[in-house]
Amino acid sequence: MNRISLVLLCLTINATAATQFLGNSGGIWHYLEDVELTPEVRYQIQRNYQPQTVRVYPEITDIDLGTILNIAKEIWTIIEENQPVLNVKFDYANALPKGLRSSEELDGFSDLQMRAFRTYGVNTYGITVYDVTYTALHRYGGSYQGKGKYLENVTILPQNVEVAWAYTLNLGVAQVSAVNAGTKEAPVASLLMQMDLSVETVIKKSQMHHVFQFRGDSKDITTTRAK
Repeated sequence: MNRISLVLLCLTINATAATQFLGNSGGIWHYLEDVELTPEVRYQIQRNYQPQTVRVYPEITDIDLGTILNIAKEIWTIIEENQPVLNVKFDYANALPKGLRSSEELDGFSDLQMRAFRTYGVNTYGITVYDVTYTALHRYGGSYQGKGKYLENVTILPQNVEVAWAYTLNLGVAQVSAVNAGTKEAPVASLLMQMDLSVETVIKKSQMHHVFQFRGDSKDITTTRAK
């Protein structure tokens, strides 16, 4: 297999939960499982992940705490033709109140939260054709003058990519949606991030869609297979 490792974010892999079957597409069975991040890797991510703050200048000056928007990116590439893509300054999403010019107007964000995953695919011959590890990141709990629970720096960082010969793997964020899961008086941001994966040869292509959910009041990240 052709193995590509990122020196910046070298990951020690230890399975920590049961493997989740994501489905079968194009003759490839796709799986997902949690992996353990070592303290060293956590430190590396915290030290090196320094995204640039998004600033907008809306014509509307009033801030609507109950209407929650993503004012950062909605689509970006994580792996392109077997190669990890790292643009940590700009490739992230957020869920902030409408009218806010930047997340710097909010207080109380948590430290950077991390959850690492391994996803891999096995063909009909029992051969693992791709094996990828990545980490989902976010900060939660930001509030405006003591109100609301919002999200910032929501992203996916690739760590390790292994792809079998003659296969091409692409992975990216295809869609981001931000909504208010609370009330107008006590808003809670909820952000859904859909990841699209494709692995193909010259004669066959397999696709899988997966959704991560982040909430402004929780460190937890939930995962589901997109329909």
